This record gives sequence, C-alpha cells and structure tokens, in this order.
Amino acid sequence: LVFLAVEPRSLFDASFQLSFLAVGAIGALAAPVLDGTSRRLRASLSGLFDTARDPDFEPRDAKWRVELRLAGETLGLLTRLPKRIWQPMWTTGLRLALWCWELTVVSAAVQIALALPMACYFHRVSVSGLSANLLIVPTMSFFVPVGFAALFTGWPAAAWLAEGLLRFARTVADFHARLEPDWRAPDPPLWLTLAVVAALFA
Repeated sequence: LVFLAVEPRSLFDASFQLSFLAVGAIGALAAPVLDGTSRRLRASLSGLFDTARDPDFEPRDAKWRVELRLAGETLGLLTRLPKRIWQPMWTTGLRLALWCWELTVVSAAVQIALALPMACYFHRVSVSGLSANLLIVPTMSFFVPVGFAALFTGWPAAAWLAEGLLRFARTVADFHARLEPDWRAPDPPLWLTLAVVAALFA
C-alpha cells in the first residue's frame, strides 16, 4: 500500500497485481481454511501425551487428542521402540503432516487467485505450479537466511549449503517447466472473467 501511495501507476502493473493478489489469496482464501482445520489440530498437539491437559480443550479437540494418542501407542507397539523415542517421533510426524497440508492450501489458494490474471497477461495457466511450490517455497525460505549468513560471515559451509539449495530449487523449477504443456490460453470472455471475480469475492 505504501508503494501504491508513492507510485499509483503501479496499480496497473502486472507484477504488482500478481503480488497483491497472491497476498490477498493467502489472507482471504487460505487463512479461513487453515483456521478451521490445521490450526485447531496444531493447538491440540501441545502436550499430546499429557492426559491431564485434555480437560483444557474443547470436547472435539480432546477427542482428537485421545485418538492421536491411541494411534501413537499402536505405532509404539508395532515398532517396539521405547516411549521416549516413539512419542516425539509421532508428534513430530503429525506436525510435519500439518505443515505440508498448510503449504498445500496456501499454494492452491494462490494458484486459484492468479489463474485469471495469468491467462489475461501471459496467456498461460499453470498446471504444475501447486507441486512446484510445495518444494520450492520451503527451499527458498531456508535459502534466504542461509544466503545472508554466507554473505555476512563468508563461511564456506553456509555458501556451499546456499548454493545447493539454489541448485535444488532451480532443478525443481526446470523440471516443472518441462511438464507444462505449451498451450496458449485464449483471452477469457467477459462473462467468465466476471464469474471468476465474483466467485473469488464470494
């Protein structure tokens, strides 16, 4: 908004519109879905194996905790691992699954919101962006602090790790670019444009 106030003409710039829409999609589409799903589940994982904490949760969440504990105990019986190993392994696995779910929802929301402007501006609609984002977004999120650490410290190990992360992200992007069909999306008709905009607002 500050950039827009300084340079109002950027409102008509494709890169500004895509960036603004991406952030808006995360707030308007992804956030409500995550609020109703993974954020409740993530909160219920706190102290999962401490049964004394169950009454602090709503009945639905307390029931979810009981089910997760039973599943974790089944895992412990099957693997014959000691409790100090399988309990943190189980909760860590659950948190990782929730994180993957959240990343998928955010990526899908952005893909949905950007489909129309991508077709209008570039005559392209991505079919592999969702899976590409699942790998590239966390890689680049990790790359940025590692890259700054390498830049400011000159530490060779940090530079080597940053280079590896960047190469991986580029490899994933190149692979998905080859998967994209070379189709030119036509300009969407007015009725379809209005329908998509109305659906997003709804």
